[in-house]
Amino acid sequence: MARRLTVEKVGPGKIDLVGSLDEACGPALTALKALVAAEGDVSLNCARISSINSIGVGLWSGFLQGLETPSKVSLERCSVYLVDYATMCPELMRGARVASVLVPYCCDDCGYASEQLFPVAKDLKKSGFPAKKCESCGKNAAVAEVEADEYLEGLGG
Repeated sequence: MARRLTVEKVGPGKIDLVGSLDEACGPALTALKALVAAEGDVSLNCARISSINSIGVGLWSGFLQGLETPSKVSLERCSVYLVDYATMCPELMRGARVASVLVPYCCDDCGYASEQLFPVAKDLKKSGFPAKKCESCGKNAAVAEVEADEYLEGLGG
């Protein structure tokens, strides 16, 4: 069962989003819009967005488009769900400033799955994601999804 989206102010200009972007997220996005208006420059931690559906895409897109100054909102630690959905529906991130994303890794030897944070830079699509050591067995782990240019396609830029 999807968890209702909550908006948690964790510090000046820092807000955590937790739960699902779905048909029930409208009230949370209304509260978020008010917080953004009051705060000015805001960093939204999107690491704990756990699921998205088509209605949530529309509500989220409407939230971003309804901001007076969307450039003052930075999306940080975008979850794999958010990035994957943005690849399928680029309008999900239209107008947003995406600062960093979580990238899924999986070890072929032991099956351990993890995520690593990457800042979104112009050259990231070209350079790709580096291999990393598995946190469980110490062997090489690889990106579990796709190439960097495909994974980041919906983020623009």
